[in-house]
Amino acid sequence: MKRREVIKFAAGALIGTPFLSSVLFGSKSIPKSILEAYNPSFFTEEQLKLVSAISDTILPKTDSPSASEVAVPQKIDSMISATFFEDQKKSYLVRFLDFEKYIHQQAGETRFWELEEEARTDILSKLDSSTSDTLNEHRWALWDLKNRTVNYYRNMQQIATNHLNYLPIPGYYDPCISLSETGGKAWAI
Repeated sequence: MKRREVIKFAAGALIGTPFLSSVLFGSKSIPKSILEAYNPSFFTEEQLKLVSAISDTILPKTDSPSASEVAVPQKIDSMISATFFEDQKKSYLVRFLDFEKYIHQQAGETRFWELEEEARTDILSKLDSSTSDTLNEHRWALWDLKNRTVNYYRNMQQIATNHLNYLPIPGYYDPCISLSETGGKAWAI
């Protein structure tokens, strides 16, 4: 990196830090009417449906909301759009398009998001556990979506405060405690 690029990057990081911290750690659940009116900024509408179906397959509704109910797919879309440089966006999109093509081939005549949850889980599990070198790029895309889904889900205010242990002002930290000492819940953030 040249000196000017380093200065621009540092200035951008300094200016963007308050924005990113509120985006990453102050995320609130979004009303359904706003979710339905959301216009994707990186993905197409159809690609966002695929991301929603994958994120809901990874984190389905149980005693806590599903990933799409707390706007994880929209968060993924907006974060890629806001934080990636143009060359990173192009590279990510090339990999995603290839992954999308693979998923649609596996789904057959039906769109992936129209499949039953069990069929979606089966497709993703087979890809996840595959050892074939020809599927490396597809596995990378799946693992990237899994990582983003879980991380953004955990950082949503509704999930952190209602379904995980949440301590907004941290105190003493003991890393070696049993899960039963935290009420059976993992820590948020």
